[in-house]
Amino acid sequence: MKATVVIDNLVPISDNRAFVAEHGYSLLLEKGGEKILLDTGRSSAVLHNLGLLGVCADDLDAVVISHGHYDHAGGLAIILEQRTNNLPIYAHSAIFA
Repeated sequence: MKATVVIDNLVPISDNRAFVAEHGYSLLLEKGGEKILLDTGRSSAVLHNLGLLGVCADDLDAVVISHGHYDHAGGLAIILEQRTNNLPIYAHSAIFA
């Protein structure tokens, strides 16, 4: 399994790509050709950083939201807006209650 940090509050200075840092978290998990996004950060920065990693919203096989705080689930809407088909989302049924 490969795990790549997509969003956190730091960016690698050794990387010449223009990653965006923000208060929040997102992790891309890859195994056997599947791509699962764990959390989405707080904004559209998740799409920007995924793009730098060569991944678009349609490449995702599922999204898992750990909890409903804005800095972990705030980018979900923009991911869904960019999709051309349905995307499984895994979270507690009362995550936003």
